[in-house]
Amino acid sequence: MSDLRGTPARPQVEEQLARMAPNRLAAARAYWDLLVTTEAQLAQVDQRIRTEVKADRLGRELVKLPGVGPILAYGWLALLGDLSRFGSYKQLCSYAGLAPRSARSDEFHADGHLPQRCNRALRHVTMLAVQSAINAKAWSRAPGTYARLAKCKPKATAKVAAGRELLRDVYFLAKRIAVA
Repeated sequence: MSDLRGTPARPQVEEQLARMAPNRLAAARAYWDLLVTTEAQLAQVDQRIRTEVKADRLGRELVKLPGVGPILAYGWLALLGDLSRFGSYKQLCSYAGLAPRSARSDEFHADGHLPQRCNRALRHVTMLAVQSAINAKAWSRAPGTYARLAKCKPKATAKVAAGRELLRDVYFLAKRIAVA
């Protein structure tokens, strides 16, 4: 059984616990009780996150984006803060570390790596959202950008470009809500 937490597996786990030797039973029972307690606490946290996202106007709109659920929306809400501090979506992308460094001089042009000094948590949440958006059935700009660029560029580069598109959508969504 690969999923010990599933409803079908619970009776089998209890059977296995009943057959264990006493010295192993204490440790196994402690771990099992810890798993059940942790799951209950995670369910409460998940419910609280869902409630807070539903209460926030931007959160309700973020959940409508393809591949974005309440947890990713909550992560964005927590990490973005007040979006009016960014003059454009390009500044937001730079803040998230999704704007590659570039060196240009006369005829020389080299695109560099992603910056190390950025909001890494925001970049991480955005890249998780990109991965979910790519796998989602609904079309949006981010998966479209990824599909177009993945044909001719490395997949990581295509994902970063899709992340910029996704942050662009988030930026303009927040601006539209602020105006309304």
